[in-house]
Amino acid sequence: DKKTRRKQQLFMIPKKLQIKNFLSYGADPQIIDFLSYNLICLSGKNGHGKSALLDAMTWALWGQARKTSGTSKADEGLVHLGQKHMLVIFDFEINGTNYRVRREFVKTKSTPFSALDFGIVKDDGTFTTMTDKTIKVTQTKLEKTIGISYESFINSAFLRQGQANEFSKKSPKERKDILATILQLERFEDLKKVAQEKSKTFQQQHLQKQSVYNHISQEVSDL
Repeated sequence: DKKTRRKQQLFMIPKKLQIKNFLSYGADPQIIDFLSYNLICLSGKNGHGKSALLDAMTWALWGQARKTSGTSKADEGLVHLGQKHMLVIFDFEINGTNYRVRREFVKTKSTPFSALDFGIVKDDGTFTTMTDKTIKVTQTKLEKTIGISYESFINSAFLRQGQANEFSKKSPKERKDILATILQLERFEDLKKVAQEKSKTFQQQHLQKQSVYNHISQEVSDL
């Protein structure tokens, strides 16, 4: 029905962004509140941190953003110059439910430290965590909630600076996968699997009833 279809559509609305030591943003935490605006235009000179706000969102959600040349991982090139601890907290809404994702990265002499927290923010401000034992499992939960991958996002809703032709550079299979994600065609694959499981169950039930029917028919014939 229409109510069910509305629930299955995913629309992400940014609500608040908190940044610390991310790219051009320094050690003093910066808070950007989007709630008062329906439409936002970012303007300013190069290097003033316009693109960094969008990069902060993608890094919080997918752990990916622009990659600085000479760094093995994106995280290392995103930390503000001279700092070691980077933090981004992003509040967003999907279909009436408020979520918060908190991602941080710390440079160390040995192995860098990374952390990811994700959960639901209730109306009274309390936080219900959905964080799992590992970052990988938590990331899977987060992406399932968002309903779109990083590759699909940067080829549809967010065209990165200098990467407007990102989609055209993809292979035919990659373009097909991206479009399928954007249009949520994977939902039909899920429905197909459910239908196949139900069909298999019905066939088994039919065979069982047919066997009983044949047995009764044989007994009647013998009588």
